[in-house]
Amino acid sequence: ANYARETQAPLAALMEGFAPDAYHGRLMLWHGRPGTGKTYAVRALAWAWRDWCRFACVLDPEGLLSNAHYLMEVLMHEEDEGEDERKWRMLVFEDAGEMMGIDARRHIGQGLSRVLNLTDGILGQGRKLMVLVTTN
Repeated sequence: ANYARETQAPLAALMEGFAPDAYHGRLMLWHGRPGTGKTYAVRALAWAWRDWCRFACVLDPEGLLSNAHYLMEVLMHEEDEGEDERKWRMLVFEDAGEMMGIDARRHIGQGLSRVLNLTDGILGQGRKLMVLVTTN
């Protein structure tokens, strides 16, 4: 009820009927003007998926994606901690649209390439991992 009609249906379908095994891509990009409710929607999604997915907000996506050691540490964390491996994991990069810009590589390096590798490449193979990027 907090969203415009054209937003309500896609959000409801995502929250109630989404099954990650049925999709090839594991990258979500949510965009909208500041104040449109992206953060609120991420919180609602985390609550809706709580039975099968763990959400982790990445405070420094540029640091995570530019440091291979840090990235592997985060990826291996779930295995080391003995967390329920049946659950999926969602990494949330909030307000990280600069990673998607045309000149992103020049300013931030390999960030976008590594995100794609996490979701659809070698790094992501065999992992129950998704990435959600929000941007204005």
